[in-house]
Order: sequence, then structure tokens, then C-alpha cells
Amino acid sequence: MKCCHVIDKDDNIFRKMIKQCTEKDFLEMYGIINDAARKYAGKIPADRWHEPYMPEEELRHEIQDGAVFWGYYSPKLVGVMGIQDKGDVALIRHAYVTPKEQGRGIGGELIEKLKNQTEKPILVGTWKATTWAISFYEKHGFEEVDEETKNFLLRKYWSIPERQVATSTVLADSASMKKFSAARRSSSQGQPLRSSAARQLPTRAGISSPDTGGLL
Repeated sequence: MKCCHVIDKDDNIFRKMIKQCTEKDFLEMYGIINDAARKYAGKIPADRWHEPYMPEEELRHEIQDGAVFWGYYSPKLVGVMGIQDKGDVALIRHAYVTPKEQGRGIGGELIEKLKNQTEKPILVGTWKATTWAISFYEKHGFEEVDEETKNFLLRKYWSIPERQVATSTVLADSASMKKFSAARRSSSQGQPLRSSAARQLPTRAGISSPDTGGLL
């Protein structure tokens, strides 16, 4: 747990911290994700946009599927970011900061915290249209992979429909770029590595919310 004391404009002292979210945070997490995700409207493909952007049952599914969420509290929860172990890599999942708190470095503190939670290569998936999210990750040491490598990684580590593969991008921490490119070249000699059929969510079969975008 990371903690420090902050003095606000009215000289009130409160604690801010980053810690793992619990069940009692669920509704606040749900609210933050969907409030921040409204930034997608009119920017991502229209057939990928819906409201609420992430239904409660989908968020619970993501948690049950292994996404571990960390929260930024100041003192109430104002930002969330998940990390998911996928065997040989870790994925950053569903990173959002409540709109009125964006631009204050909260996303940066969360990503640095999560980077320290694993020694595995880290991947991030997001919409191609969310240029603000891509810039954020580049600022924190990630690079966009090339198109072929992106397709390979999305099919191997995510369970999403082909429409979303086509409209998404992947960023990797800089140290892992050569590894992923080499793995993609190796797989191209045979059949592409794909995950099993896209998971069936309770309300929107085969559709998965993209991972990031509401950070800045």
C-alpha cells in the first residue's frame, strides 16, 4: 500500500493511497469506469459504443476471470486500474479515472504501481481511436507494436471478436518489444495462435469492453 498525507486548498489534511480494491468498492468502481468511458462516445466505432459501457455483470466477470483491480483513494476512490496474469505476460486492464480528477497524475501513479506488481512483460490493449490513452502509455515507457504483432497478441491473450481486433491497438513495455516481434514471426510459420472462442458475457455475447482510455 502506498500512502501519503495531502493538504487541500482549505488546509484540511487527508490521506491518499493506492491499494487493492475490495468487494465494498465494487459500485464505486462501476461508476468510475462508466463515467470516464463516456469520453469514448463519438470517437470509437459506433457499433462498439453502448451505455452503460461496462454493465455490472461484465465487471464481475472480469474480476472472476482474474483481473485484480487497484484503486487510488484521496480519500474516496477516484481511479481504478486492473492487472491480469496471463501466464507468460501480464495485461493492464480497464484503467479509468473519474472525470473531475483527470489530469492530476492519478493514472501515472496507478500504472507505476502496477508495473511493480509483476516481473513479466506487460501489454496494454486499447482502441486505435483513443489517442489520449496511447500518448499516456507512451509517456510511461510503452510502445505500440506493429499491425501484425498486434493481431497476434490480441488473438493470443484477449478473448475479443475480430471487429474489435481490427479497431484496437496494443502497446508493450519497451523492454519486451523484440520478444513479441520474434514470437509473432515464429507463429507466422504455422497457424496463428488464437484463444478459444470469445467468452460469452451475460448481456452482450462475444463483445468485450476495451481495456483503457479514460485516463487523462
